[in-house]
Amino acid sequence: MTEIEKEYYRRLALQEEYGGTNKPVNKIIPLVSVVTITYQHAPYIRQCLDGILMQETDFPYELIIGEDGSTDGTREICIEYANSHPDKIRLFLRDRKLTQYVGEQGQTIRFNGSFSQAAARGKYIALCEGDDYWIHESKLANQFNLLESNNDISLCFHNAKVLNEIKPNDNRVYNRVRNCRYYRCEEIVIQWTIPTASVMFKNLGDKIIMVNLNPSFIFGDLPLWISLSKYGKLFGSKEYDCVYRRHSDGLLYQAKKTHTLNEFLQYYNALSQVFPNCKYVFEYIKLKISIISIIKGKRIDFNAIKSVNSYKATHIHRYIIMFVKDIIYHISRK
Repeated sequence: MTEIEKEYYRRLALQEEYGGTNKPVNKIIPLVSVVTITYQHAPYIRQCLDGILMQETDFPYELIIGEDGSTDGTREICIEYANSHPDKIRLFLRDRKLTQYVGEQGQTIRFNGSFSQAAARGKYIALCEGDDYWIHESKLANQFNLLESNNDISLCFHNAKVLNEIKPNDNRVYNRVRNCRYYRCEEIVIQWTIPTASVMFKNLGDKIIMVNLNPSFIFGDLPLWISLSKYGKLFGSKEYDCVYRRHSDGLLYQAKKTHTLNEFLQYYNALSQVFPNCKYVFEYIKLKISIISIIKGKRIDFNAIKSVNSYKATHIHRYIIMFVKDIIYHISRK
C-alpha cells in the first residue's frame, strides 16, 4: 500500500455524516447512489439538487453530497437541503485540510470525490457535480432500467446541453452521441465523449475509487471511465438529460489556467502507465498536443513525449486511422 493510499484510508475513517446515521435515508437500501461534490457553487447548487430530487423512480435512491469547505454560502444551502430532505440526502461537511493531500513532488490530490463515492451504498452510482444539473425527471429511471436489463454494461451515459457562461453566445449541445451504441475506449478518450453529469455506472468500490489517487491525474473522470471499461461495456444514448455548465470557476477552465502544457503531457504519460492497453491512444494525443503547441510557438518538454518514438513504427497505422477519424469528426460537428 502506498503512502497516499494509507493517508486516504486514514482520513476516510474520520468522515462524519451530517445529522448522524439514524435519518430516514439511512434506513433504506438504495439501488442508486447519486454523488454530488461541490465547492464554491452557491449560484448553482440549488439547481443541481433540485434536478436530482425531482427524479421519478419506483426504486429507492440516496443523494450523497460532499461539501468541500465552501465559504460562499454553498455549505449553508447544502445544510438547508439536508434538513428538508432527510429521507434522501446524506451530507458530508468536509474541510480542505482533510480532503487535499500534497504529494512528494507538490501535486495536490483531492479526496472529496473518492470519499463521496466510498460512502455510496447503491448498486449503481450516478454523478452530478454541483455546477451541473439534470433536466429530465426520468433520467435515473431510464439508466437504471438499462443497466438492470444489460448486465454486460458497466457504464452508461448520454448527451448534454452546454450552458456557456464564459461565452454566452456560444451555447451548444454536447452531442458526441449520434446513435445509441457501445463505445470503445479509443473513442471516449480522443473525443471526450462522456459528460460527467450524464453517467451511471456499477458500484465496484475500491476497484475504481483507488485509481484516482494517482498524483499525476489532473482530471479524475477519464481514469474512472477507462477503469470501468475493464469490467464491462460502455453504452452511450442520444438523449439530452443534463446540462454541463462552463464558467470561469469550473474545473476544466481553471485546470487550463493553472496547469502547464507539460503537466498535461505528464497526465497522459501517467494514463499510459496505468492503462497500458490504451497506451497507443494516449501516445497519439501527446503527439497531437505537441504538434499543435509547436505550431503555436509554445515550448514543450520533449522528455514528456519521448515514449512516442518507440510507438511511431509499430503503431503508425493506428495513428493515421485515429487522425483521419479525428478530422472527420471535427468536420461533421461544424
